[in-house]
Amino acid sequence: MAGIDSSVTRWFGATDAKAEASATTHDLLALLKVRTIHAVFVTLLMVLLYWLQLAAGLSHQPRLLLELFVSMFASNIPNFVFAFAIIAVVQKRIAPGPKRTMLLISSILIWVGLLRLWHANSTFIAVDLGLVGLRGYQMDGLWTTTTYFLLAAWYYESADRARRSTAVLRESQLARQGAERWLLELRLSSLQARVDPRLLFDTLDEAGQLYRLKPGAAEQLLDALIDYLRRALPQLRQAESTLRTEVELALAYARVLRGPDGEPLEVEAVVDPAAADARFPPMVVQPLCDALARSALASGEPARLRISAARNSDSVRLRVVAESVRAGPAAEHLVEVRRTLQAMFATLARMESTCCTAGMANVVVEVPYVATPRSDR
Repeated sequence: MAGIDSSVTRWFGATDAKAEASATTHDLLALLKVRTIHAVFVTLLMVLLYWLQLAAGLSHQPRLLLELFVSMFASNIPNFVFAFAIIAVVQKRIAPGPKRTMLLISSILIWVGLLRLWHANSTFIAVDLGLVGLRGYQMDGLWTTTTYFLLAAWYYESADRARRSTAVLRESQLARQGAERWLLELRLSSLQARVDPRLLFDTLDEAGQLYRLKPGAAEQLLDALIDYLRRALPQLRQAESTLRTEVELALAYARVLRGPDGEPLEVEAVVDPAAADARFPPMVVQPLCDALARSALASGEPARLRISAARNSDSVRLRVVAESVRAGPAAEHLVEVRRTLQAMFATLARMESTCCTAGMANVVVEVPYVATPRSDR
């Protein structure tokens, strides 16, 4: 926490002590207003309980019943309001812990003792009417107020403890999510760093071999590589992207790939404009295209790769289809894609794959639709 405080001070300047004190006072006043309302309701409930017990003998005197209720409420409301205010002030000024708990209990007992001394010689309308005895009224009032005040202190302490526990749990969840996101970004970066050099060196080596046999094909290969690098380098270390960007990058990558005889891959992409601006993690579309395209190119026959994306209500569906496939891609080639989707979308993402049906391999990915802010597009 010290590091956070120093960071805040460094970036925004020293905090104003008067402003902090004013904010604390404002918070305390707001809390006192809420606790006063609570005190009024608790007093009403308590007075109503005892008033109903005494009302049986005065049912024929409605005016006296009303006077009795008003008198009981007027004599008890200041006691409860002040007791609830004591609890609020102690909770606001003292840090949570055993010290505050003991101080709350001590303050409540002192307040009850002061009330007992204050009302030692006072009379009550119910006593004057002979409905209750003076000693019984005093003992019952002492027990009732002590119990209600201590129960109020216990309730507010429990509620504060639950609130602090919830806040700590929330902070830990946010920290865990931040750590998971950081790990995901680190893993995506490592994947990008691992794929790009391999593609670069393999393509340059292949271009060198083609120059001796097919100079035109070598030129096309180098042009495709340059186009891919121009698209990939600005996105190399970004953890978020759009579906349109990822599909364009995957297309540029697929154009670089070549079969055993140097023949390029036929590629096609159709992206629904309604889905183009969807947030999409890097290293999903390109690895899928890489795995399926290499399986198609390995057959030695003319290979084709088709990418399509569409929006369906609140989700986006991406489909990658490779034709002329004899053997599907190895399962481990799709594991990283599944892990990335799970890390980004948890159970909201879905990925299905089918292979070698009529010489085709098909992968479908469905994720929630979240539009990219225009500043990021």
